[in-house]
Amino acid sequence: MKANEYFRKHGYRHCKSACLQNGWLNTGFWIRLKDLVKSHDVVEQFGGLEKATDAVINQEANGRPMSQLAQAIADVESCIEAGKRLEVNGGSI
Repeated sequence: MKANEYFRKHGYRHCKSACLQNGWLNTGFWIRLKDLVKSHDVVEQFGGLEKATDAVINQEANGRPMSQLAQAIADVESCIEAGKRLEVNGGSI
């Protein structure tokens, strides 16, 4: 199973907890899962997926490299099933 499929199946909270418990593992799966959790955190800092996307469109990355924010958005989108909203920390992004 790919990391984004695992994330889609188990959700943000489970994946964040799993990464904290298994942070020392450096296999491709765990590295990718940690990157996905980090990307979700970045997008959440912008107020969600829609606002983060607007920030990229308007070139307002608030001190982050634009490419880093764009990659975070792509990561979040890869974890969302078509037609579903993603829950992170009790809110939707």
